[in-house]
Amino acid sequence: MKRIPLTKGKFALVDDEDYTRIMALGKWHVGTNGYAQKSIYFGRKDGKQIRQNLLMHRFIMNATDKEHVDHKKGSVRDNRKSNLRLCSQHQNMMNRGLNKNSSTGYKGVYNCKTPNKFKAGIQVNGRQMHLGTFSTKRAAAEAYNKAAVKYFGEFARVNDINTVVKQS
Repeated sequence: MKRIPLTKGKFALVDDEDYTRIMALGKWHVGTNGYAQKSIYFGRKDGKQIRQNLLMHRFIMNATDKEHVDHKKGSVRDNRKSNLRLCSQHQNMMNRGLNKNSSTGYKGVYNCKTPNKFKAGIQVNGRQMHLGTFSTKRAAAEAYNKAAVKYFGEFARVNDINTVVKQS
């Protein structure tokens, strides 16, 4: 495993066999989405520079324009092949993490209008499924986890029910 230096004091992890190929392209930076990327310039058109961002994980996996690359563990700068897999957009969405606007700290768990009650839900094939109403966030998170494994299989991103992400 090697570390590729990025901007903002960050780094990306890559396999030893990919290091030379990646470094041959020059310096890499952290994009606004947190991914390791490189700007490739193609010249000028109408007085403007033409550029495209090359995402490191897509470069490593030789992904085509129609393919998506999933970071299995959710760490967007861990670009070792053991953490990457080609997938469909739908599969990639199954493995999304917790929404930053979550008020409960658990994926798939929502506050009810009734005080001290929590709903669990999951979206499967574009349809929202209600999984039940629960007395605790943890019980709702457990229901989500069970459904995620059932419907998403290896792409399920489950809640760590022993750790609640602190919400600001």
